[in-house]
Amino acid sequence: MASVDAGALTLTVGMTVSPKPGASQALQDLARRYRDALNYAIKVIIENKTLSIGKAHELLYNVLKELFDLPSRTDGGISDHPDYPPEDRCNLE
Repeated sequence: MASVDAGALTLTVGMTVSPKPGASQALQDLARRYRDALNYAIKVIIENKTLSIGKAHELLYNVLKELFDLPSRTDGGISDHPDYPPEDRCNLE
């Protein structure tokens, strides 16, 4: 039987993305920033023993946007890239 560290928190996220031509680098950069922000957020949540979504939001929302240059919009700003066709852009407003 494999041993498991009871203090370890592991999460794996897999996805397949087919970006429009010209938006590939922007999408890769955004994915790296999201990865780094998620790792940072997990560390802060554990260190502060944050047990509620509200407290996590209060601790992290502005910091993640500023420190990792993350957009607040769900589409990550990729649809604003000049090479992204207007007909494929999300209207989240």
